[in-house]
Amino acid sequence: MLDWADGLHYAVEAVKILGGFASFYAVVKLRQIERRYLFKATIPQMVDNIQKTLDELNACMGKSGNDRLQVALVLNVLIVDVKNIRRKAHGDSLRAAKALLKAMSATRPRRFFWQADAPLAPKRQALLDIYGLGMGLIRSLENDLKDQRWSSK
Repeated sequence: MLDWADGLHYAVEAVKILGGFASFYAVVKLRQIERRYLFKATIPQMVDNIQKTLDELNACMGKSGNDRLQVALVLNVLIVDVKNIRRKAHGDSLRAAKALLKAMSATRPRRFFWQADAPLAPKRQALLDIYGLGMGLIRSLENDLKDQRWSSK
């Protein structure tokens, strides 16, 4: 039979376990709040940056005989911005960012460092696909921002 000291000891241990679960839950919720506000604070500027980069890509596609160096520069800037968004986005925006990164990685040749004397120009269709996926990512991010304005979660 348990005496009152043992019962009190078990009750204290149960409270400690519940406190651990409550602390874990609080950390998870705080992380979600941090991600939401980080998304709200940084994504509008990132959307503007991606839009400018896509406009530059469009201008490069409009020129006859793509300037390989300019296209490579624009794609590198776009890759960095999309990777930044990939860390902050969720849901449809995350899927759009991953699809765009996959499309951009398909245009990059798998060459060794001693063969990299000049960047290869991606095909026009690949650039059009990247442009379309980039515009889709922008639309998805804008929709997420609008949704967050109305959401209390």
